[in-house]
Amino acid sequence: MMPRHTLPDNCTGGISLPCRTPEKGGQTMIGQLGQNLALCLVPMILVGTTWLLTKARGPFWLGDNFDPEYAYLCSSINLSYLQPIWHVDHPGTTMQLLGALVFRVVYGVIGPPHSGLRAEVLANPEYYLRWVQGVAAGFNILMVWFLGRLVFRKTRKLAPSLALQAAPFSSGLLLYQGFARVSPEPLLLLMTLALIAVLIVFQFSETKTTTTLAGSRVILLFALISGTALATKVTFAPLCLIPWLLLPGRRRKVAYLVGTFGFFGAFTFPIWGNYRRMLSWLFAVFAHSGIYGGGPVQIVDAASYFANLRSLLLSPSVFSVVLVVGVIVIVTSYAVPQVRSKSMAQRRFHLLQVVIAAQMASALVVAKHWTGGRWHYMLPATALSGTVLVFLWAYLRWLQIELRLEFKGQCWLAIGLALVWMSACTMDFLATYRRLRESRDSLLAVGQFIEGHFPKYDRIYSYRSSSIPFALEFGNHFSGGLQSSDLDRLYPNLYSYDIWQKSFFDHETPISFRDLLNRSHGKIVFQGWPELSVPGHPLTEVFHSQGESVYLLQAAP
Repeated sequence: MMPRHTLPDNCTGGISLPCRTPEKGGQTMIGQLGQNLALCLVPMILVGTTWLLTKARGPFWLGDNFDPEYAYLCSSINLSYLQPIWHVDHPGTTMQLLGALVFRVVYGVIGPPHSGLRAEVLANPEYYLRWVQGVAAGFNILMVWFLGRLVFRKTRKLAPSLALQAAPFSSGLLLYQGFARVSPEPLLLLMTLALIAVLIVFQFSETKTTTTLAGSRVILLFALISGTALATKVTFAPLCLIPWLLLPGRRRKVAYLVGTFGFFGAFTFPIWGNYRRMLSWLFAVFAHSGIYGGGPVQIVDAASYFANLRSLLLSPSVFSVVLVVGVIVIVTSYAVPQVRSKSMAQRRFHLLQVVIAAQMASALVVAKHWTGGRWHYMLPATALSGTVLVFLWAYLRWLQIELRLEFKGQCWLAIGLALVWMSACTMDFLATYRRLRESRDSLLAVGQFIEGHFPKYDRIYSYRSSSIPFALEFGNHFSGGLQSSDLDRLYPNLYSYDIWQKSFFDHETPISFRDLLNRSHGKIVFQGWPELSVPGHPLTEVFHSQGESVYLLQAAP
């Protein structure tokens, strides 16, 4: 009989539930059907939550939903015609490539042949954006299903499989950003889930050393994931620590870096001519203390940085709780000699340290420009929270067996923790849903107010104005102005006020305020974010909503 403190070779990963032997006959078919249905449960829930969040969000042109969605829409149109891309901030080229591919396929199948792709997409932007969102969300849902299948194949246990599948539920904002938007975040989540899949193979492999990470195929896979993710958004960079720390030997680490830069270059080929502008933007973000490269030349403002870091780490979020617990477990393992001697050479402990280090590195980087609403910068690290929980449980379960500790309540503890996790995630999701729905209803009221009270007035749009014409103009501005002629035909008079340049425009052409008044016969209404001001032209707020207001010119005394 096998000793209790030993794990059998085919019971991998240290989550010590009894190993099963396949049954025969109908019970096996029924069991397999039940397992397959169980592994489809979380993906089906994701379909439902994606639909709910999409409805709560409202149209892409509403409020700040169009940033960066409409910039990606217009950039994808450019790529569809093999024209240059101007929006390189993220860099975001993978989402732009996906958008161009989706536009071509959808237009080729159901688009009217006489109009041309550009005119068709500009005339129906919401329809085509929903297609891109659906495809990106579909990829993520399929990857979640694959993760569950992968873990179950390695462990033959549903508990860790479902726990890994639940990773996107770590945050309501993660669900929103990863499934209900057209931005870099959905593909960033996809790459993070792909990285988790590789870590799962490593965690639950039957070998007890790092030799499973020595092969060239694994290095190539790590490089492909990292290079693609960095081309999507550079906020993935802290997670590149994971392959770097796991790969044994200097040559393999160098090979990984070379491969990562190679794949980054391959997936950013549409912006090869704009590398200098991209690097200048990234350097400005690094060298200045303000957001988006603004503020004084100061890499870190120490006073605000440590306050931001404390706020991030102590926030009431699943990410913060899991990270703090992980750090406590690691520090305790080092502090207790008996535990340290057993853990140092263990793959479980090493992998846990590496993932926690990547999460902490993300927090240290994001803290520079952290505010409570910028959780999307933490999306890759937040998506690792479910993985950390599984690795924590595997390590602690192994440690219990190694130290021959008796703990009869571990099953109830696991159930209790699962219930706490589910409750926290559900409350966070509902809070996100309510916030999006309230914002949607409030912003839709702006357009209804203008149409009801000023139907014959010309609108002067400013940033965050809820309208399709302004959203398209915003996207055109950040894609090099290549849609200007088509937008001129669609919307002959599109007036806007640039709150940063303090100037008026008709599309991309500057216009004086006097000319604007003459064209509109004095009937103009301003639409934009609260506290909008136009130097020299006092405004009166006549309607206020959550994040957007309506203004009229003050009458002369």
